[in-house]
Amino acid sequence: MLDHSDVENRRRELKETINILKTRGYNKTAVQISNLLPILDAETPPSDLTERFDSLFLAFEEDFVSNLPLIPEYGRKCLREIREIIYEKAWKKNNATIYSSLLTEICPLLESLNDVRDVENAISDLIRRSDITTEIGREGIAYLYLFLYQIYCEGIFDNLVRLLFAIHQLLQNRKIVLKDIDEKEFSDIIKTLENDGVQKWSFLRNWDEKRRVRNAIAHARFSYDPAEGYHFENFNVQKYRDTRDKKKSCFWEREMQFEEFRKLALELDYPLQAFYFTFMLLRACELLKVRK
Repeated sequence: MLDHSDVENRRRELKETINILKTRGYNKTAVQISNLLPILDAETPPSDLTERFDSLFLAFEEDFVSNLPLIPEYGRKCLREIREIIYEKAWKKNNATIYSSLLTEICPLLESLNDVRDVENAISDLIRRSDITTEIGREGIAYLYLFLYQIYCEGIFDNLVRLLFAIHQLLQNRKIVLKDIDEKEFSDIIKTLENDGVQKWSFLRNWDEKRRVRNAIAHARFSYDPAEGYHFENFNVQKYRDTRDKKKSCFWEREMQFEEFRKLALELDYPLQAFYFTFMLLRACELLKVRK
């Protein structure tokens, strides 16, 4: 049985988690954790503890999907794929080595995700306060989404994919060198997963287009018109320097209306949010496991 001070520290952290979940509108998940709190006072864990944890993650799936503004089934797929890797395989099967590695490598990513969430909340607040009935208000929102998309792409999404891939490698009983994983091309990651019989993760599909949109934004090779939407371009820089002909130097371009681009941004956001809260629930499960 845990000593009193340990119990209270765990209870305090779990209540903080409950409050965060309620703030995000994940009320069923918050109720599930509240119902699990008496476990902290038990001398031994209940025999159905694993089933209760499973129910917690299923409640979160229902909360998560119901709160998504667009493409909810895509969000559900992302959540299930991430849950399978870090809960079903890395945590639930009590693989101490993998879970320890996960904890070691997770801190920088979680800090980055916290930073992204702070910026995202600030941008979302600006969007809510923008006057969509005016042209200048709609244009402001369109440019704010460009900024948000760039934040999603620059390092955060990349880190998430590499972390999940590292866990996959450990699950395959392979030794990993984090430096090598950091330098691995996404195409090589996808190829390795395919060779291992893993269906391509939903959030890795259409990555080439997402990457090219990111490049267009980063190098200011885009335009926006309220009537026509976004126009993104990628150039062969050396060819443009030689010819000074944008048309001949352009090897990729794409037109998108605002809602289509917004969906593309959300396709990056959903796996980040799914991972963040799945790991938060893992932490809750750890706190609820009774130790002698």
